Amino acid sequence: MARSFDRWGRNRGLTARGGRPRGGFRETFLQECRSQAGGVLFPLAAATLFLLAFLGMANAPLAIVSAQHVLAIPAAFWSVALVATAMARVPCTQSGDRRRLQLLFGRIAGGALAAFLCSCAALLGTLAGAAAPWLDPARLEPFSLEPYWQALWTVAAPNAFIACGLACVVAVHVRGVYPVCAAALVLLSLVASAGLVAGPDTLAWLDPLGTVAFLQAGPGAFLTNRLAWLGAALVSLVVAGWRFRPRTGPASTVRRLSLSSAALVVAAWVYLVVWTGRLAAGGVLPALPWGDLVAGVDANPLLPVQLAVIALAGALVYAGRGIRRDVSVGTQAGVFCCIVSGLWVLGGVGGLVFAWAVSDGAGGPALRHLTLYAVPGWELVVLAGVAVAVHALAGNRLRGTLAMLLILLWDACAVSLGFEHVLYRLGLPETPDSQVTVGAYWSAFAVVLALVAHALGTTSVGAGWRAWLAIAGVAWAGLGAWIFYNTNVLNAYETAADVATYRAEYERRFGHYAALPAPRVLSLDLAVDIHPERRAVRSRGTMLLGNTGAAPVTEFVVSFPRTARVEALSIPATLVERADALGARRYVFDPPLRPTERVRMTFGLTREHAGFPRPDSRIRSGEDGTCVAAGDILPYPGYDASLEPTDSHLRLRIRLGTRLGQEGVAPGRRVRAWRENDRGYFEYEADAVTWPRLTFGSRRPCGRTHGGRVESDRDSLVEGGDSAQALVAGDGAVRRRHGFGGGEERLVR
Repeated sequence: MARSFDRWGRNRGLTARGGRPRGGFRETFLQECRSQAGGVLFPLAAATLFLLAFLGMANAPLAIVSAQHVLAIPAAFWSVALVATAMARVPCTQSGDRRRLQLLFGRIAGGALAAFLCSCAALLGTLAGAAAPWLDPARLEPFSLEPYWQALWTVAAPNAFIACGLACVVAVHVRGVYPVCAAALVLLSLVASAGLVAGPDTLAWLDPLGTVAFLQAGPGAFLTNRLAWLGAALVSLVVAGWRFRPRTGPASTVRRLSLSSAALVVAAWVYLVVWTGRLAAGGVLPALPWGDLVAGVDANPLLPVQLAVIALAGALVYAGRGIRRDVSVGTQAGVFCCIVSGLWVLGGVGGLVFAWAVSDGAGGPALRHLTLYAVPGWELVVLAGVAVAVHALAGNRLRGTLAMLLILLWDACAVSLGFEHVLYRLGLPETPDSQVTVGAYWSAFAVVLALVAHALGTTSVGAGWRAWLAIAGVAWAGLGAWIFYNTNVLNAYETAADVATYRAEYERRFGHYAALPAPRVLSLDLAVDIHPERRAVRSRGTMLLGNTGAAPVTEFVVSFPRTARVEALSIPATLVERADALGARRYVFDPPLRPTERVRMTFGLTREHAGFPRPDSRIRSGEDGTCVAAGDILPYPGYDASLEPTDSHLRLRIRLGTRLGQEGVAPGRRVRAWRENDRGYFEYEADAVTWPRLTFGSRRPCGRTHGGRVESDRDSLVEGGDSAQALVAGDGAVRRRHGFGGGEERLVR
């Protein structure tokens, strides 16, 4: 007997003296099972799926099955990789038809079993997450094996079979892990693009994993989807057995890499075109058609493109080492970042054309929405540079890909694990105030990583490389220190866990007041001063409160933003508890406030951001304007302002003050506008405003002007209808003309 080895040096099992493989289906299957168990891919895939399911902590029956459906997406990629690895171990020797099929399907069966066990690991993760000791037992459903059994035979087993069948029909033609995984990425991108275009009804038929059919289309569509794709997988296995032939010569690695990479680029571009078109037409960042992967995991909407970038980076580094060994890692990273940037620009151009087409030329795409397009593009370019450096440091395409997948997994799960600081999350924050700084920080990190990879990969490093490394390292450390200063020193940094702890304490101490009668806001006379240059907002005014219920109000709580500074809060009641750290004060009426009786509350609050604001803050301040929600700057007489009925209306009179060059925006009708002490002031009145939807702020003037002036003081016309804004100059003789949209209205003096 002799052992045969593949071109990577891996053992293919015992062979007879003539080079023919020993044994049939059973021996090949057992050999593949041992190979999978002794390798790195299978335990890593099982651990990853277990962790994702554990973070979801699903307990209700429907939540358990739904979690397995959405986890089927990463499980499918692991299944494809496991089966492709098994197919790469099929011997290259000639055999008869029967022996050839036994060898082929023995390897396929071993890979499929490993894929099925990985899906079972996701079920075990869900089971362990539901039994976590820190969960509240009162909120858990009674334990039952039925949802786990249902998920096993409707999700885990069928999806493992479908993924393996589709992977085999590709693997028999290309015989390599990278081309098969690239084909899976191409299928994911095309299916996701179809889902963004046609919606969930069409995606329910096209999704090979049945996730959309189960979550959105109903039982009938789900059963049809399962039967159709199981049939397609069975046909794929038959075709794989018919088309499989042992290789008789060396495979063209460069040709396979080129074709696979070209397919990845095209598929990523198609997804970018559709995604950008939806962004330009709708004005919001489109999510993945499948939604988030699971509760607690933040799925990037550009996940198909991210996976394609990682795969292309591995192919670039691998091909570069095989063709020209003198090409530096820094050069490879720079070239690849330029390629990704070009792909991003072409995707944006194609998205504009797509948005224009779907809108039938009616107004075309909203170009202002494409400002959102730059942020994920920057993230993708940084990811490209990091991916090239990681692949170069790993020294192996498989290890580099696994390392990058772990980085993506960390970025998706970091928040749920309590690690949400921008200093160790590869990506840009949602707040525009810090996006440029954080983007420069991660760009410098990518440069440092590429230079380190170059230094470790060559025997001689010149003085120029050391200088560049020193400059990039100093820039990276300096930007990190600046971010830490603005986030942790100038502000009291809080994680999501800290906020959850505060909310729990607030609910424990004041939650019972939600069921008690409380006064309701009847009218609001408010003055708000906005200072965008120092990110400060100050509110002061009076609220008319009334008992609109049938029972008297004896005790109630006044809630306010706990990060605001309370300068004044006066009400004709006795203060019995002050909990400013929780954003609440408790008052008692003596005597009680009778039905239909009214009182006035006077207040003054200031909120200021000295550094980078928190992502969950609803105060958005910048050069283009400031947006403020009522709950971020006003007190509220009650436990939770969000519980205020939407049919409860109040009268509003508000005076907004902002810097010159911006205009105040608030609900209702503009009464007057004037300039005082080099600031602009705008007064609004409204008769029916709902508290949960009360928002105001300032913005840049809209529309066009003739040199900024209109030569009339009376009966001037301003374009823009209800959106028209005006600022009366100090002398009262000149007005600026602003507004957008159609229609005309006379200015109110």
